[in-house]
Amino acid sequence: MIGASGFLGTAKSRLLPASVPFRFFVAAAVCHVLLWGAVLFAADDFPRFRGGAGPSLAAVHLLTLGVLTFTAVGAAVQLLPVATTKPLAAVWPIRLASWLLIPGAMVLIAGMAIVDSAWMIGGAAASTLGLLLFAALLADNLRRAGSMRVVRAYGWAAFASLIALVALGLALSLDDRFGFLIDHAAAARAHMILGGFGFMGMLALGFSHVLIPMFALSNAPDQRTAWFGFGAAAAAVALGTIGALRDVPALQTAACVVGAVAVGLHLGLMRVALAGGMRKRLGLSFVLIRFS
Repeated sequence: MIGASGFLGTAKSRLLPASVPFRFFVAAAVCHVLLWGAVLFAADDFPRFRGGAGPSLAAVHLLTLGVLTFTAVGAAVQLLPVATTKPLAAVWPIRLASWLLIPGAMVLIAGMAIVDSAWMIGGAAASTLGLLLFAALLADNLRRAGSMRVVRAYGWAAFASLIALVALGLALSLDDRFGFLIDHAAAARAHMILGGFGFMGMLALGFSHVLIPMFALSNAPDQRTAWFGFGAAAAAVALGTIGALRDVPALQTAACVVGAVAVGLHLGLMRVALAGGMRKRLGLSFVLIRFS
């Protein structure tokens, strides 16, 4: 049985001031409201959308960059020190990251909506700097963590995906003005895969391996199965990204198959953790977790 009581007992000392993660959550909530307004505004354009700047692209990024990324960053800076048992090296970098990422994302999304390349490039540059600061904190925390090797592996995969994600995002924003990418659509597909499955997916899967057993008071997931799951998930992201960049349908199909294996292994591990936990009444939050 994992040392859940001791683990939870020391977790409070590693939590950040509430204002730090809350600023990302508030920004995510605002973007969620704006998202539905943008969807209604761009409703006629969505069925025909095949890429390119405009209201549809802005709506997509209100979801991916606004709702999902802001939530992921806010949750990660609060949960990562708990999961790795190592506090962040300093708080000021994530505060600075918020002042770069949140306004930068809003400028980027506004530039997409009005098709203004200068706004898009400026917003992308600020967002990139903010995400790189977050990535530096993520890497430092993972480097200092000495245990939970599977969780660290997922964290490093999320880190690598984030670096590739922001590089492609910046390149895509610059390409709208300078046109240097060979295949803009292929780069956009890879950007989407790295964001949704690479950064967000790997981060969520990694946290699940420690947080679900911790709250359910159950044994840690079987390590051999967990490593197989990590290998399948990482391979799926790599195959999908390469397949998108090179426009190879066979690789993209293989990514779907391998990804399904990773999902199956993960669901099996989480089911065992919940079934074997000492806490059976986990509340409404775990009803939502089971559905997700």
